[in-house]
Amino acid sequence: MSHLHPHQAPTHLMRLCRMPGFILLVSNMTLAHAQTAPPQIEQSCLECHDKDTTKGSLDLTTLPFDLTDHTTRERWIRIYDRVEKGEMPPKSEDLPQPDRAALVKSLSTSIFNADHADILAHGRGPLRRLNRDEYEQNLRDILQLPDLDIRDILPEDREGHRFNKTTDMLDMSRVQLVAYLDAAEAALHAAMTTEAAPPALTKYRAVGTDLFPGTGTFGNREAMFFARNNKAIEFKGKGDPTEKDSATDESIEMALFRAASWPYLGTPKHFTAKRTGNYKVRFSARAVLQQPGYVITPATHPVPMTFRTRKPAGVDIINEVHDSGGIIDIQPTKQVFETTVRLREGEAIEYSLLGQPMPLAMNPNGSAPTYRYPPFPEGGQPGLAVQWLEIEGPIESQTWPPPSHRVLFDDLGVEVKPNDPTQDAKRLLRRFVKLAARSATPCSQATKPSSPPATSSTCANP
Repeated sequence: MSHLHPHQAPTHLMRLCRMPGFILLVSNMTLAHAQTAPPQIEQSCLECHDKDTTKGSLDLTTLPFDLTDHTTRERWIRIYDRVEKGEMPPKSEDLPQPDRAALVKSLSTSIFNADHADILAHGRGPLRRLNRDEYEQNLRDILQLPDLDIRDILPEDREGHRFNKTTDMLDMSRVQLVAYLDAAEAALHAAMTTEAAPPALTKYRAVGTDLFPGTGTFGNREAMFFARNNKAIEFKGKGDPTEKDSATDESIEMALFRAASWPYLGTPKHFTAKRTGNYKVRFSARAVLQQPGYVITPATHPVPMTFRTRKPAGVDIINEVHDSGGIIDIQPTKQVFETTVRLREGEAIEYSLLGQPMPLAMNPNGSAPTYRYPPFPEGGQPGLAVQWLEIEGPIESQTWPPPSHRVLFDDLGVEVKPNDPTQDAKRLLRRFVKLAARSATPCSQATKPSSPPATSSTCANP
């Protein structure tokens, strides 16, 4: 007799689990089951699936028929699928068709009843914790911090069936609990402010050779150069006084023709964010084509780009890098573009051209690396030429304290001077619990009362 295999994917039974049930066949078989399995199991299956044979690693004498257990029910669903399709017992066992039909009906009824009871008791979707993406979005919504970034504080979620929202995979270990508490603490600190007024705006403007950290980049001269009158400018190496003098020359363009792949550093000079926040970026640029001889001509199509945010300390293999500001199509005619980027303290913005070449790094026999820029496409190599760039920020809320602070402290202000600390603390806690729970919450769960609890079953509105 061929063996039953309990690990094949269920097919028809999940549909039957939602059909009207049949009469459960009861037997007095001697299997070690909390409930009784259909008699056909003992009559037709134990020859190959008992403790002595266990074909397919399946021992039906020790497999419980307790269908209230989810894992056990899943195994019986797989067994049902094989029986329903006629695969098990095999035809060589000569199980009469009426007996097979009775077995199918009995299994379907038992599993359906167990599944239905489980749904009535627990709902169709079992309770689970939020995964790290959902937790971050939840905190963003509750604290009114749309740019909150705490995802990387949390361990990566396990996947089941290629999803990271599967209940069985979203366990809660001690390590995860500590990480979730750390993430919550970081979010609360981000929501609070200690300053009586919004921080002053800082303004930055770069032209000439201040538009890029050097006069070249990884990938040879074809990857980047400064140009005047559509021709590359010659510099006499590092420390050339001409480079310093060109830092204020608005007739110079920074021409870039490579993607922001490693190794790369493409930040404007002398700018890092003094505070975490949103920054407005305005710049003048045009799409161009590089021709042989380091000459640039107008492009025939737009060139897409975005900005990356990072700390300007070496190439990005050692830095955390994020895309920010959205995708911008640089047009062949010179235009002023504007976007908003999110910067953390100490970060800068970096030019990131999309769809452009990645120069090939070569270091044979451990020698110093060299880079080979690929051949130009017909008509010239697309890129962009930047004339000037401005950064302004951080852009704060029009009201102060910001909304996130008011979520925690309501109308108490930045200094938080309550008239009645005990009552205000209770009011704020109940108010926050109501926001966080998204549903009616008993007062006894919101605070530990120092006096008899309110007669209402749920906390009143603050």
